[in-house]
Amino acid sequence: MEDHEARQVVFTVNQLVAINLVVARSRLGWKQAQAIDALEPFLGTRWSKASYSAAERSSVNPQRIRKFTADEIVAFAAAFDVPVQFFFQPPRPEGAAEVVVTASATAKSTALTLVDYLRIMLGSEQSARSLEGSLADILAALPASADDAVVADLRRALRSATAARMRASKQQFEAWEDALSGIQELLRAAIVDGLGDELGRKVYSFSLEGEERSIESMIDDEDSAADEEPE
Repeated sequence: MEDHEARQVVFTVNQLVAINLVVARSRLGWKQAQAIDALEPFLGTRWSKASYSAAERSSVNPQRIRKFTADEIVAFAAAFDVPVQFFFQPPRPEGAAEVVVTASATAKSTALTLVDYLRIMLGSEQSARSLEGSLADILAALPASADDAVVADLRRALRSATAARMRASKQQFEAWEDALSGIQELLRAAIVDGLGDELGRKVYSFSLEGEERSIESMIDDEDSAADEEPE
């Protein structure tokens, strides 16, 4: 996580995965050792405690950001019982700081505003329809041996996907409109009071079961001194 001009906070996509890895584990109330146990059958290998700790800590260490593979992200989703896209969700904006997402912390990749990133993550209505059509074809082609109850549940989820996505998008944009109005007021006050340089200096936190906690506080203290080992 990097601060730019006291108003912009930059995350790489891999940092978002690391942040949400911490959040997924914390929601289940697991220690890192429990997460390692749950991941092992899906990864096909066992991560060391130091490797797991390093993966989580890359969320707050821009000098050592882990590059997660697609296989690992699918394993995370299976182990923590969340959708794959869970690991790509960004933090919500805080105060006057602007969240920006980029593909790399070092390369000159295009920085995406939070709105642009969410549009990519959620897709347009047309692209969502195309994806849902493809998934419907896959479900229709499942063999007769497939679990009927599971398939029925997947079909229900698919039918409600568009409606849920649109509701969530509408609520998110309404929240941003409110946040932007508040930012305008803060900027006006800053101009008047000469406090412009102090805007945006906030530590990002995440709501966990109604309790505000920083990402750092969700990473096990027991692993803070662990040496980072290669896998």
